[in-house]
Amino acid sequence: MFPRIWSLEPRVSQKMKTIIILSGADRVGKSTIAGQLESDDCRVVHHGPPPSDRPMFDDLRDDIRDWYGSDQSLMIWDRAYVCSYALNQPNCLGAILDFEMEFEHLDIAHVGVEREWKVVARRHIAEISQENPNWDRRSIREDYQERMETHQLYYDRLHYFYDHVTMFPVYWAQSAKELAQGELLVPHRHGKIQIH
Repeated sequence: MFPRIWSLEPRVSQKMKTIIILSGADRVGKSTIAGQLESDDCRVVHHGPPPSDRPMFDDLRDDIRDWYGSDQSLMIWDRAYVCSYALNQPNCLGAILDFEMEFEHLDIAHVGVEREWKVVARRHIAEISQENPNWDRRSIREDYQERMETHQLYYDRLHYFYDHVTMFPVYWAQSAKELAQGELLVPHRHGKIQIH
């Protein structure tokens, strides 16, 4: 077994705990889904780009330590290391494998949120125009094209990660409504649990 940096002592009275890692390109609805699922029993943690002043997994370990001692049975990460891998850091593979082996004893599942570019394209145009009100059409088009290419690259890498890298189960959200209404079943070591 891979050595753990620290251990989680199981408590007999404690509920089963599950971590859901939401991943997907920009503007596909990850934060909306996470927000709709947040409750007294479900902690949602939003992650941005990895910190530059410390290893990217330190924050995730801190999340787990803090949450594991709580009464909450579900934690949802809105973005995490998968997004870093897909966006710009495929060279962090060794650190990802170390992290997953360290926590392989927890119930962790990936949920991918995928939308075709044509579904999110207008959201990107609106965001570009709002953030850069003085840009001309050419500048907007160049940023739009870069985002379009990033969107496709993101999903190419995300599918590769899910198919060939992670040890945790993977599910795809067909829609934000489906997942937010608790219709997605996630495998659990003791049967199935429903997200709600």
